[in-house]
Amino acid sequence: ILFDIDGTLLTVDSKYNRSHLRRILDELDIDYPDMETDSFSGRTDHDIFTSFLVNHDFDEELYQQFKTRYLHYLQNVLLAKTERVQRHDHIDEALEYFFEGDFICGLLTGNYPQAAHIKLKAADIDRDFSFGAFGEFEKDRNKLPGLALQEVEKHFEFSPDPSRF
Repeated sequence: ILFDIDGTLLTVDSKYNRSHLRRILDELDIDYPDMETDSFSGRTDHDIFTSFLVNHDFDEELYQQFKTRYLHYLQNVLLAKTERVQRHDHIDEALEYFFEGDFICGLLTGNYPQAAHIKLKAADIDRDFSFGAFGEFEKDRNKLPGLALQEVEKHFEFSPDPSRF
């Protein structure tokens, strides 16, 4: 069973999150005027953050600086302001059902792995997801189920039917 994070298990206040993203863009002198209006829905962190660099020749060093500051923000600001993270209704019951049953539970999310775990901690979702497919490793979110399949094959030595994804 694969769980998404943003919009499924929890929601981070988008106005609060975007204000911090804007602050990072400004601190790094990244010219990206559309950040406040761009849709992030269904996109990976990697895709979103590289799009910020369209006016900077997609500079890898600048991308890494942005990523580092973003993860620092999550670790040091979001965890201190957990009221900005809303757990969705009935998540505890759903997680308990799947974790107590005969299921292998993992994450499929556009987040970086570290960002995913910080958000789960901020929402007080304390579960041991066995594996994950994360947006750090693939820019195209539609390819994440294939990554999840590879992770299951690697960690559990069996191959689920891909048509079930």
